[in-house]
Amino acid sequence: MDRYGARLLFFLVLIVGLNIVDSFFTMIILDCGGWEVNPIVRSAIEVYGGEFWVWKFMVVSVNLILLCIYSRFR
Repeated sequence: MDRYGARLLFFLVLIVGLNIVDSFFTMIILDCGGWEVNPIVRSAIEVYGGEFWVWKFMVVSVNLILLCIYSRFR
């Protein structure tokens, strides 16, 4: 079992938290009549609708898991 330092945990929680905040503000801006500039996220919004944040959360979370797995390799 791998053990990770407090610094890595801090950054992982920070990235997940900022991802959630970004999704929240994106939904607020879209509800107020704004539009998404990022074409990848825009297509995810078109496919998943209001539940796009689940897709976005999963993409970021999988990448963070990979970061943890490969953080010990040099």
